[in-house]
Amino acid sequence: MTGTVRRTIAALVLTVVAGPLGGCGAGDSPHALAPSAARDATWTTIAAVDGASLAQLSLNDGSKAYLQRIDLQRMRLEQVTGDRDPGAAPDAGRYYPGADSPRFIRIPPGQAQRACGTAFSVVNFAFFEEYDRSTRLSFPAKSRGTLLTAGSSPYGPVAAPADPYYRGVTLQALTWTGSAAAIAPYNPNNGAPLSDPAVVNGLVTYSYRDHPSYVLNHDPPNRYQLLALTDPQHLLILTLEHATLDTGAGLLRTKGAAGQILTFNGGISTYLWQSTLGQLVPITNHDGALPHYLCVGSTVDR
Repeated sequence: MTGTVRRTIAALVLTVVAGPLGGCGAGDSPHALAPSAARDATWTTIAAVDGASLAQLSLNDGSKAYLQRIDLQRMRLEQVTGDRDPGAAPDAGRYYPGADSPRFIRIPPGQAQRACGTAFSVVNFAFFEEYDRSTRLSFPAKSRGTLLTAGSSPYGPVAAPADPYYRGVTLQALTWTGSAAAIAPYNPNNGAPLSDPAVVNGLVTYSYRDHPSYVLNHDPPNRYQLLALTDPQHLLILTLEHATLDTGAGLLRTKGAAGQILTFNGGISTYLWQSTLGQLVPITNHDGALPHYLCVGSTVDR
């Protein structure tokens, strides 16, 4: 990686403040037991529209957890990125055959909100590699039928990963089209399922137990984002201010999460904004800008 300021996954693992990532080679067991804190949780709904709600939970240390429940038949998911950097040549991609890994300019969340139109919420989304003006995304992403990037992370199933554990990791792809979503193993040799023309939108990321903070740093409490489906039409997004990935997964299981639980970018990049409540979890990096966001909005607004 190049650049004077780097935001590598390795750096995130070395410091809890910077946002360790995490995981386990066997992936996430859908039958994992929820911790007692999750079983005893009392949630308070703090925002709701037809098709989406946001609930808040106070954890034992005083930090908050925020849970979005999203009906994909009534709500849309939309990715927002900064522009491709015209002054930086793209690198060869590492996770999609024949595709490159361009740099995207990091943008402030207000710019992402304006790009979303009328939105219920906005969160940070993809892992990325540098904290320079522009950065490569870590893994493949596809938006509105166009592959945005083939990814650049050294912490994945490549020939010489930054840690040997990652040579055998199976990445996961969240895909969505119209009113339904799916989570499936990702194949970097052929790009499936993102290579399917019927797949319009998707992001490749980790099963939560394959997040480098879980694998390399023993799952310390930190700021995290997790995501799961209860069924193809219903999505859960959990934002943690200060908790372990295992605790977050337990909370999602109590809310009906089925199958894989995914994690996306967290640590100092963790962000949650809601239209009536404003900023609930702020970005805490040096300039408050990120390359990639996810908007949740009503289908009637687009």
